[in-house]
Amino acid sequence: MLEVSGSQNRGSRIVNLLGGAVTVGPGQIVGEELKEKIRSHLDIQKERENTRHLSNAIKFYTECATRAQKAGIVLDVFVAALDQVGIIEMKSCFDMTGGFYVMTDSFGNPVFKESFKKFFEIDDQGDLKMGFLATTKVMTTMSDFKVSGAIGQCAPVQVTNNQFYSSTKIGVGGTNEWYLGGIDRSKSIAIYFDIISTQSL
Repeated sequence: MLEVSGSQNRGSRIVNLLGGAVTVGPGQIVGEELKEKIRSHLDIQKERENTRHLSNAIKFYTECATRAQKAGIVLDVFVAALDQVGIIEMKSCFDMTGGFYVMTDSFGNPVFKESFKKFFEIDDQGDLKMGFLATTKVMTTMSDFKVSGAIGQCAPVQVTNNQFYSSTKIGVGGTNEWYLGGIDRSKSIAIYFDIISTQSL
C-alpha cells in the first residue's frame, strides 16, 4: 500500500520484527525441514549445498530495497533469535534505505526494549526524531581532486556529469551523490577522495 499510495514525497517506514529465518517464498533462507541447517559463513565460502537459497534471497531482498528506496520507504530490521535469520541476504534492505538493524536473543531483552523505545522518541514539538528521503552531494572545487566514493548506509544516485567523481571507486563509487533515506542525529557516512594530479598541490 505504501508503494502505490504516492509516499515518495513524504517518506515512511516498514518495521520488520523477525523471530527466525524465512523458510518459504522468494526470500527463503533455509528449508522448512529441521534436518536442513541454515548456512554459516564457512558454508558460503565453500559453496556448500545449504547455500542454494543464498543468491536468490539476496536478489529478492535487493529488489525489495530498490523498490522501497524509489517509494521513499525506510526498511528497519529488528531481530530476536538465538540463531541466524539471514542478515547477509537482507543487508541491502537497511543499507540502501537508511534503516535500523538491531539484533538480540529475545524481544524481552532490555537491549531490544530500550532500542525500540528510543526508536519512537519525540522532540519538544511532538515529532519523531528522524528524517526521511535524505540525499547528500559532494562537489570539489579543484579539477584534480575528485570523489572516490562513500562508505556507510547509502545508495548511489546516478549522475550524468562525471566532473566530480573519480574512476577509482571506494565503497559506493561512480557518483558524487547518494541517497541516505532515513536519517537521525547519529547518522554518518565516510566520503573518500582521489588526487588525480599533484601538480597544483
